[in-house]
Amino acid sequence: MADLIPQLRQTLPTVTVLQDAGDDASDRVIEFFTAEIRNENTRKAYAQTVRHFFRWVHKGRPNLSDIELVHVAAYVEEDDRAPATVKQNLAALRRLFDFLITG
Repeated sequence: MADLIPQLRQTLPTVTVLQDAGDDASDRVIEFFTAEIRNENTRKAYAQTVRHFFRWVHKGRPNLSDIELVHVAAYVEEDDRAPATVKQNLAALRRLFDFLITG
């Protein structure tokens, strides 16, 4: 856990959607991963999902505050992985956005 915050701080700046949203957004995402997800394997899986989704979103250029359900639905439609993987990805995104909205 001690190496998690530096690791996230190195990874998140490469996610353009978060760069564009500012330091507060990156801080909230770090808070989500450190305070909300205790299991290391879940944290790694969710981090991979969040990075993948934000990179996918960046192709369409919406800002973090502009992401809507339609973006998540389009992401899922393009995802050709196993249904269980897609379901896990949706759980990760739902938890993240719930946290960002309601904290």
